[in-house]
This record gives sequence, C-alpha cells and structure tokens, in this order.
Amino acid sequence: MPFFFTCLSALCGSLLFSVHLVCAANPYANPLTWSGSATQSTLSLTEREGYASRAAALLVAQMTSSLGTIDGFDAARAAELVSVLALQDWLSGNTTNKAAVEKSLDVYETQKPAYPDSSGVGSWNSDTLYWGLAAYYANRAYPDGNPYLGLAVNNWQLVTQSFVPANGTLPRSAKVTAGCTGKSLAGGVFLVRDALDDPTIWSSVAGMYITLSSYLYEASKDDNYLTHAEATASFFQTVFLNSQGLAPYSVNVSSCAFDPGLTSWVSGAAIEGLTVLANVTGNSTWSGMLAEVLPAAMQSTAPWNTVDGRISEDDAVHPMYYQNVLKGMLIRGVLEARRRNAASSDLVSLVDSYITIQFNSILNATVNGTADTYSTSWVGTPDNSTDLTGNVGALDVLNAAFAIAGSLPGVSGNGSSSGTSGGNTGSSGGSGSSGGSSSNHSSHVGAIAGGVVGGVAALVLIVIAIMLYRRRRAGRAGEVRARRSPLAADPFPPGESPGAQSRFDRKLASEGSTQVPTLTGSSTIRTTSSPVASTLSLLNTPRPGHTANVSPPSPLQPNRGPTANMTPTDNVPPAPTSPVINDLPPIATPAQLDPQAIHGLIGQLQGMLRDHEEPPPEYIPRAST
Repeated sequence: MPFFFTCLSALCGSLLFSVHLVCAANPYANPLTWSGSATQSTLSLTEREGYASRAAALLVAQMTSSLGTIDGFDAARAAELVSVLALQDWLSGNTTNKAAVEKSLDVYETQKPAYPDSSGVGSWNSDTLYWGLAAYYANRAYPDGNPYLGLAVNNWQLVTQSFVPANGTLPRSAKVTAGCTGKSLAGGVFLVRDALDDPTIWSSVAGMYITLSSYLYEASKDDNYLTHAEATASFFQTVFLNSQGLAPYSVNVSSCAFDPGLTSWVSGAAIEGLTVLANVTGNSTWSGMLAEVLPAAMQSTAPWNTVDGRISEDDAVHPMYYQNVLKGMLIRGVLEARRRNAASSDLVSLVDSYITIQFNSILNATVNGTADTYSTSWVGTPDNSTDLTGNVGALDVLNAAFAIAGSLPGVSGNGSSSGTSGGNTGSSGGSGSSGGSSSNHSSHVGAIAGGVVGGVAALVLIVIAIMLYRRRRAGRAGEVRARRSPLAADPFPPGESPGAQSRFDRKLASEGSTQVPTLTGSSTIRTTSSPVASTLSLLNTPRPGHTANVSPPSPLQPNRGPTANMTPTDNVPPAPTSPVINDLPPIATPAQLDPQAIHGLIGQLQGMLRDHEEPPPEYIPRAST
C-alpha cells in the first residue's frame, strides 16, 4: 500500500504544477480570493448613472467661477475634477458638465502653469500633464470647435522641454553617475521643468506622457507624437518595469537611487498609455508590455489591493491630499483597455469584476452616511472630510460602473473613437492591444495547459480507481485467509457496524453537510459521498459567468453616430495620408478547466492522504529569475 500513496502523492504534485501552469497561461483569470458576489451588482444601468450624476452634481455645485474649481483644491485635484466631469459626459453622450469643464479650463489657460499654485509646484511636469490630459478629455467629449486640443498640445510641448532625446543629451545640468549609464535615459522625462539641476524622474510622469503623446498621435497622425510616445515607453520598460509588471515610483539619475514605492496610479497611467499606443500602432512590443502591466495591477499581489480585490490606497491622516484622488487613474486605465479590447472575453471579464468590486465598496464608503458624498478611503473607516475630494476619486469608479453596464464609445480601425460598442458582450472595431503574434501564442499556451491539466486529472482518476479496486480485491483475499485462523479477530467489534461512516464521511457529517468541500471553503451544487463522483461533478460544473444587467435605454445612454469622430483643431498639424490599421485578431479564450474545480480535486486527494497519515505533497513554484 505504500506504493499506492507514493503514486498518489506524485500525481497530486503533478496536478498542482498543472494548476500553476494554467494560471500562468491565463493571466486574466479572476483571482480565487475574490468573492463571487462582490464581482457582481444587481443595480440597473439607470441606477448606476444616478449615482454617478449625483456625485458629479455635488462637485459642480461647489465650483466657483472665479477659481474655476473648488476652493482649496490644488492643481492636481482641480485637474482631476475636470477629467472626471468630462469623462462622464463622454461616456454618457451628454453635455451636462460642459459649462463647468469649459470654465475651469478657461481659468487654467489664463493662469498656467502655476494654477492654482498652492503647493509651489507650478513647473512640475506632473501637474502640466494632469491638465494636458484633462484638456484632451474635454476636447473628446465636446468636439465642437473649442480649442481644448490646442491646450493639450501646448502642455505637451511644455513637458517635452524635459524629454531626453535619442542621443541621450540631458536637457539640464544634472550629473549622471557611472552606475546609471548601464541603461539609456533616452525617452525619460524629468519631473521639474524649471530646476535644471533636479535629477528626478517619476514613473507616473512617464506613463502620462505616453498617454498624452499617444492620444495626440491618434488625433493628428503627426509622427512626432508617436516617436516620443514610443521612446518613453521603451524607457519605462527598461528602467522602471520589474518582473512582476509593476514600476517603482521614481529614480534619481545622479545617485541612481530608486524610490521603491508602488502606487496604483503609476500602473493606471502606464496601462492607459500602452493601451492607446498598442492600438494605434499594432505593435506587438507594446501589446506584450500591456499584457504584463494590466493583469498585474488588478491581482491581489499588488500592494494597493486587498485580498478580496479592493483598492486600499488612502491617507486617513490627510484626506485632502491629492494622492487620494489619483487611484482613480487605475480605473480609468483598465476601462480604456477594456474599450479597445472588447473581443477579449477574459480581459473584459477581469476588468468588469475589478471595477464592480470597487463600485460595491465605494457605495459603502460615504462620509457620515451622507448620500452621494464619498470618503477618500474605499475600505475600512470612511474619513470625515467635507471638501468632496473623495467624490473626485470615486467618480472614476462610478463612471466606469455605468459604462460597463451600458455601451462604451467605439473604436474605429485606426484607433479613434466612433460610434458605440456593446457592454459586456459588445465588440469594438479597434485593434486588440494584445493581438497579433502575442494573441496566438497566448491561445496556444492556454490550449496546451488545458490539455495537460485534463490529462493529469484523468490519469489521477484512473490510477485511483485501479488502486482502490486492487486494494479491495487484496483485502477480500486476506479476509478469507484470516477467518480460517483460530486467532482471527471479530471483523465487527462492539460499537462498529458494516455501515459505519468513514473518517471522510464523518468529517463531512460533523460539519453539518454532505457536500464535498473545495479548497476555498465553498461547496459544489451537487452532493455525494463518493470522492471520485464528486470530482467528476466538480470538473463538469460550469463556472458562473458575470451577467450584465439588461435595462431599457435611459436619458444618459450614448447617442453617437459615425460622425462622432474627434475633430482636430488648427493647433494640430493635418493628418497625412496613411493606411488604416487593420483589426488585430481577437484574443482567443484558452481551452482550460475551471481552476476552482481543480483545487477541489486537490483538496479531496490531500484529505485522503491525511486520513492515511501520509504527508500530502506541496508544489512550491520556483522563484522567477
């Protein structure tokens, strides 16, 4: 019998390895630690739109015409306020917030780059990019001839003064140490524009610069924007991006010291930029890079995510700090990735689940229970701030929540916005950012992994059945021989009977259930006392999918047509004749087994081993090098 358990241990270890292979092959699978109920919402499209519009209305009511923003807001919060208001109108197809957005941008344009300079950082490129992107979002939401694309271009030009060109010549007097020369700084963008001796480069600035450059290229087809976007994307990849798909906060090019802090808005800015860049170029380098950064930002291993998937970044001591609103950039980024990759069902499902988790969490994070006034903390104890900073960050989530329940603005063949695309089941005309060879490779790996797991699982079941059969035959033969001996023991001692439960069944009965437990503590729908039959039930139980809430169109539903394309202003050079980028092939869904079912099988096998006092095997993945 030791041979039986040795084989069983080896097969169980192989199955654990196969589970690891499947998870690696499908990075867009929902983490097993996410609650199924938290990834879904019963709220209708109309109800979701109501939450978003009421939160925005409170913000607009507090804006003053002289400041163009809410009194006390610094440059970052003021810019993000404009962004979320413009994005809400764009996603809904309305112009409800147009007057407030235009007033804020008009005041900013007369006072930039030091508006409002409460922190003395008027020449920081981060602030300039916040406002540049806000201007772009406004132009996209209201393409009626207003010069906001020109404002975005002007801010891009200001930031480009701090851009390191291909020859590596630093646009400042900062000294680079020998230890930093191993990696080219070409494509880097310094944080402070006017302090020429400042050696700091922020990863978030690089991410936003990729985003704004890519959007401007999409709008104008000016190759100058594309050149800068790709150079900074290469810099981000070689200098900042680590093996986990995350990026440290900053680097000092004089001391070559990195600030190792990891924040959601760095990933959010990079995701939005890489999504657009991959879409408008069809370059597999950028789609492959996006495939690293996108799932990593939503997994439970990212430091800003709780185990159940909620974003936990907040500063309870300083609820009015601008960092409290920047986590919304991650939601903005993953929503854009979803919009331009609507054919990738796994990606769409993961993004929808992640957004819905934040949505459900935010609805429970109101300040002092006040309706439509949200805390800067999306988890834990809500703060008591009353300056509506929490509403600015929350609006990125509230906007995304109604967008995924309805229809997103479509993407034309060359990447620009046009028409609408469906919600959870809709498709987009845009190129999939994980398409091309990268998509085919992912599909093949997923199919192979699914085959491996299926084969191993089947082999485990066959071996178990054979071993149990042989064991039963051997046991019966031994029983016959033993009964012929005068020293034979009573096969049914007092207190036992042929119908007594096994330890496996007694354990289930003591827990008040006859259902076979899974690794995560949940139970399957079917009930049985047979481990083999239970395993078959688990393997054939379909995974519950995310169902969209179907509701009739509401007044906020987009009402776009084929003429809703972005119209460049005179500030942007006219688009040269260029071929339209064909749609990349959609990302195929890998053929694979349900990881939860496999984990249930593993739990049963390990329980059997423990019942026979055999230590179950443990698969420990080798650390990545």
